[in-house]
Amino acid sequence: MVRPRGRLRVLRQLVRVLDRPVPWGRRRGPPLCVRLPRKTSLRSARGRCALVWRALRATLEEMFKLAWRVPNFAMMRGTAPAKAVTPQKPVVQETPVKFRSGKHTVIVKEVFDIAPKFPQTYLIRFTFENEPVFDFEPGQFISIFAEKDGKRISRPYSIASWPENKDYLELCIKIVEGGFMSNYLYHVSPGTKLQSIGPLGRFVIPEPIRYDTVFVATGTGVAPFIAMMGHIWEQGLDDGRDFTVIFGVRYVHDLIYRDLMEKWEREHPNFHFYPTISRPETPDWKGRVGYVQKVIQNEITDYGNKQVFICGLHDMVEDVKNLCQRLGFAYVRFEKWD
Repeated sequence: MVRPRGRLRVLRQLVRVLDRPVPWGRRRGPPLCVRLPRKTSLRSARGRCALVWRALRATLEEMFKLAWRVPNFAMMRGTAPAKAVTPQKPVVQETPVKFRSGKHTVIVKEVFDIAPKFPQTYLIRFTFENEPVFDFEPGQFISIFAEKDGKRISRPYSIASWPENKDYLELCIKIVEGGFMSNYLYHVSPGTKLQSIGPLGRFVIPEPIRYDTVFVATGTGVAPFIAMMGHIWEQGLDDGRDFTVIFGVRYVHDLIYRDLMEKWEREHPNFHFYPTISRPETPDWKGRVGYVQKVIQNEITDYGNKQVFICGLHDMVEDVKNLCQRLGFAYVRFEKWD
């Protein structure tokens, strides 16, 4: 414990330093003043300590922010200044949505594998009981409920179909080892009724579309982008804008919706599809090998005039989000899960 006299010496030095004008940002501003009133008795060490500490409490946050700039600051001596960080563009705020969520009874229409030889990812399609139309915005999701051991559980899934398709609502689901819901829905029989809540989420594309748009996805994270692009083509929202889908998976058979996106690429000169494989099984794959970050840096230019949407697992989304902010994209929007 510091004795009163030793503490007093430190506080005297602190008062002298804090009485000086110190830099505030890039310009000189008002001093951090901790001046003692002239008429105050300073005969006791206790009185000195109490007065200074009371004054210091009001400026504690600012003091520590600027401590490394102040010379002869005994309490912080030897502390290295933090490295200056270049300001990054903030992530754009969430877009307001048009439709409120509600409770719905969905009826399973069909369940089928995307790649029958590799039944790890499947599509499930629903219709709605007593509801001819389910309104949602592309990019939103729906939560499906089921019973497990007497408890009601739910899981959210992005909607892969676009609003103009009134025949069914489509979800793209990857079977998770040990995951109850993904396995349950895979084996559910057509005609089964399930409870749901939706539409949910604010991961939607603002209209009118003011920027060229890049979609970055891994795995089933491509589902909301399928809904967005289908909606864009149906409504003719692509006028004067380019759209790019960068889709990363481990194996070739994981490229869900590949045929659809290659069809869009043939039909629309302003649509570009860049699939990339991180673990190609055979030399037959002649496309890109690696991760989506590499494709962004190699294939995309003029970042300041583009907006980017990112969807997938948490770590990938965080890494790509930080990369896109450093590259200077006009807007960065993302959705992630564990």
